[in-house]
Amino acid sequence: QVAQSSIDNEALIIQNYLTLRETFGGTSAMTKSRERAELARQAIATNNLSPQRFSFRSNRQSRFI
Repeated sequence: QVAQSSIDNEALIIQNYLTLRETFGGTSAMTKSRERAELARQAIATNNLSPQRFSFRSNRQSRFI
């Protein structure tokens, strides 16, 4: 369903994912999940991470451009 959603919804999907990631699992949640989610939010706010769909390129992909 995410693949068929509008590109305009990408930021909302990321925000919802980060919120879920912070809280999922209760006492078994990811180590320092809130801090990790906040780092991702800060990276988006400072334009070090793009919220645009298909913007991520791995190092491997970058070598072939």
